[in-house]
Amino acid sequence: MGIQFAEPIEAIMAILFAVSMADDQVTADEFLTDHPLLAEMAQLYNDEQLADLQIGATRKFFDAFDTSNGLGAADVVTLTSAMNAILAPAQREVAFRIAAAAASANGLAAAERTLLEQLRQGLEIETAVAQAIIAAA
Repeated sequence: MGIQFAEPIEAIMAILFAVSMADDQVTADEFLTDHPLLAEMAQLYNDEQLADLQIGATRKFFDAFDTSNGLGAADVVTLTSAMNAILAPAQREVAFRIAAAAASANGLAAAERTLLEQLRQGLEIETAVAQAIIAAA
């Protein structure tokens, strides 16, 4: 099953969904961390457009992936391939930065570290850059 994003913000939202579910514990801290990040992006859209994008991204993500056990490695490949199709390299780094911030909101569990490494590889982020991003998150 595949996924396609119509807007870069959909890809950013999808990475937040993935990271929030990585440790099988979606916490308020993760969503409170996510909210300001999305609020910054919201400056590019009016409220109606942003709501439509959020609904669309949510549907696309949950229609494309069976999230009952988190995302598997093949799912991460599918997700990052779709992200690479719509995000420029600099935007991929921003997406990874957002993912690292969300994952770090309640401490990095082993599953979140694994997912971040899979995302790093899939988004083609250099190891040293990714390590610096995670350390700063």
